Amino acid sequence: MDSFPVPLPLHTGRRGPPGFPPFGGLGRRHRLEAGQVLLSEGQPPPAIYVLEAGALSLAVTQASGHRIVLGVLGPGDLFGEQALLDRTDANGSTRGVGPLLPECRAMMASQVLDLSWREVAHASNRDAELATWLATSLARRVSDLHRSLTRALSLRLPERTLDLLVALARNWGRSSASGGGIEVPLTQEDLAAMLGATRESVNRAVRRLERSGAISRSGRSYVVLPDCSDRANWSP
Repeated sequence: MDSFPVPLPLHTGRRGPPGFPPFGGLGRRHRLEAGQVLLSEGQPPPAIYVLEAGALSLAVTQASGHRIVLGVLGPGDLFGEQALLDRTDANGSTRGVGPLLPECRAMMASQVLDLSWREVAHASNRDAELATWLATSLARRVSDLHRSLTRALSLRLPERTLDLLVALARNWGRSSASGGGIEVPLTQEDLAAMLGATRESVNRAVRRLERSGAISRSGRSYVVLPDCSDRANWSP
């Protein structure tokens, strides 16, 4: 039986800054159905978005048609920070490489709050708690990107797959005696897009993890099994 080192124990619930800052009456709320696109790829974000409920994927599509999921956002995450990356100089000329503008799509029923950068700037100048929350949220996004890069560069596909599932279980898991269940519905196409691999290779990696006793699954639901914690001696 194969064994895979895993960064456990699992933590219950979505991690992030405690609670939401007091936005008051700022912004507008939008409800999204599963699969609904909030921002198309290449579309500059007109606002800063705060995800209040659900899960959103950020993805780009290569010229070959291969889709790559850059990240999955959960409650407490913000996005739309690309609007800060102004590429024009004083003469209005474009300079350098522009910001990456991924597609933003709801993976399940979700709710977002959109705020203009002007609103956010004024509110954060008045409220130190809000300013701290914004900085912490952006720093967490950078940390998640570093972890994804480490996963891609240092792990074999089965280990990468398990590390990703562990991260998802930490962020959207429901802890129980049977393990950490991931509440975001995931197809193997979704996993392949997150891991930068083919669906077939991810299918083989998932089957290997099941045989090893690291995970179980039912349809699009995955559970990271608690026995993995006995072998947890590695973390990227």
